[in-house]
Amino acid sequence: MGVEEKSVEQLSKWGPFVGLTKLWNQLTSPQRIVVVAFLAVSFVATIFIGSVASKPRMTVLFSGLTAEDAGAIVQKLTEQKIPYRLSADGSTIEVPANKVYDVRLQLATQGLPQGGAVGLELFDKSNFGMTEFAERLNYQRAIQGELQRTIKQLAPVIDARVHIALPEEKLYTTEQNPVTASVVLKLKQGVPLSDEQVGGIVHLVASAVEGLKPSNVTVVDTYGNVLSEPFAGVGGGSQLLTAAQTKLKRQFENELATNLQTMLARIVGPDKAVVRVSAELSFDQKETKSEVYEPAQPGRQTTGGTNSSAATGVLVSQETKTETYTGSVQPPAAVPTRASVRPTSTGDNYTRNETTAQYQVTKRIEQTVSAPGQIKRLSVAVLVDDKVEPAKIPGIEQAVAAAAGIDTTRGDQITVQRLAFDTSSDKMREKEMAQASRAEMIGTIAKNVGAIILLAGFLFVLRTIVRQIRVQVPSSAAPSPTHIDQLVKDTSPAGSQGVADTTTQAPSQSSESAASSPTYDGLPPEIAQSSPEDLVRLVRSWMSEQ
Repeated sequence: MGVEEKSVEQLSKWGPFVGLTKLWNQLTSPQRIVVVAFLAVSFVATIFIGSVASKPRMTVLFSGLTAEDAGAIVQKLTEQKIPYRLSADGSTIEVPANKVYDVRLQLATQGLPQGGAVGLELFDKSNFGMTEFAERLNYQRAIQGELQRTIKQLAPVIDARVHIALPEEKLYTTEQNPVTASVVLKLKQGVPLSDEQVGGIVHLVASAVEGLKPSNVTVVDTYGNVLSEPFAGVGGGSQLLTAAQTKLKRQFENELATNLQTMLARIVGPDKAVVRVSAELSFDQKETKSEVYEPAQPGRQTTGGTNSSAATGVLVSQETKTETYTGSVQPPAAVPTRASVRPTSTGDNYTRNETTAQYQVTKRIEQTVSAPGQIKRLSVAVLVDDKVEPAKIPGIEQAVAAAAGIDTTRGDQITVQRLAFDTSSDKMREKEMAQASRAEMIGTIAKNVGAIILLAGFLFVLRTIVRQIRVQVPSSAAPSPTHIDQLVKDTSPAGSQGVADTTTQAPSQSSESAASSPTYDGLPPEIAQSSPEDLVRLVRSWMSEQ
């Protein structure tokens, strides 16, 4: 007998193998199919889970790569035998998460990724045979590449291309053509550049190139939209101011419309009112200077303790002269002055007093500077759903006028109208949301039902296997008395005699209860331990006979 035959014979005599073989032989064909299917599914699931668990978790190494950079990086990863995964468009490369930082450092030392453009590394290797034209061209390429790399660092920018036109230097500066530049940006979906960011790109390019003015820089996106048009006057031009004024006007209109919309939503309900605001703002800076002359309070000027003449205004200065003469000579005639007193004489003496006074009229100077952004005219239009009661319209109009600050003397207008709103789109959206919710609910129910069915199938197979293990003898009809006698004889001779007597003898006449209930003193306990179902059928047969 060979070794293999001996091993097979030992395996066939092995206890668990014998039990499994006996169990398999006792199963019906449907039960065998269920067991085989369950084992196959378990085997496939185990292999799948093992393969998934053995794969390393991949993390993005670089994204948004050009074809040149992606090819160079893949080549380096292949040389270093590092597993990687490339996206469908070839712009994203993933590597195992535990190696991502090491790989980035290794590629950085080799100058990867380059960003799809060459920079100042062009001059790392000097070439003595290079002509002046080639050197100038390389310098232009290097500046363009460095600007591209810098602009790509902005969050909304995916890719950038920079083109610089450096004109040939001429002998006379009057004939020199200006330096120009153009920038093409590929932006992220739904993330536009702000005006400040566009202005920053314009200034960045203009500052990096000698002789380039911000007005000669053009920025466009991949859809052909000119982004730098409002900045054509950067550095004091009027176009930048116009863009800022337009932005301020829209911001004022949007804020006012939002406030009015919020107020109306509390009155008529959400989505039942639409507010639009149009404002005309004045951005002129006005400086007004005015002189106002105020009338002086009436007063009197006194000289020598007596009132001499009426005076108005504010006294600024006053001068008094006194002349005295003693003798027989007649005094000279007095010279007329603004304020004089005729000379008086007593004999040969005379005295003359002369007073000169200057008055100033009261004057007030006002200088007013009006800041730009004043409201010149305001128009507000409000549309409410026709479901709103007409009695509410006057109140709504008054509330909107007060909240918006309508001034009729300024020419402001306000209009409130009741119109039927088109709600078909809302109904369609609600229907779509209901369908999506229903589909999601059906999907959830299907998943739960599938899980329940799978669990029920698993429990059914498990229950079948457990029952077959516990039940060693196939189920059959109730055994005949001859079969029971033979079973009892094989177990215990003494019990055989007791069973035979119990099955053949008539019930005793001394006790009716003993006749209806057989005795079990002669039944060996081994039957209950080895074949409990046979014992149950035996008892049932006794009861039916009695």
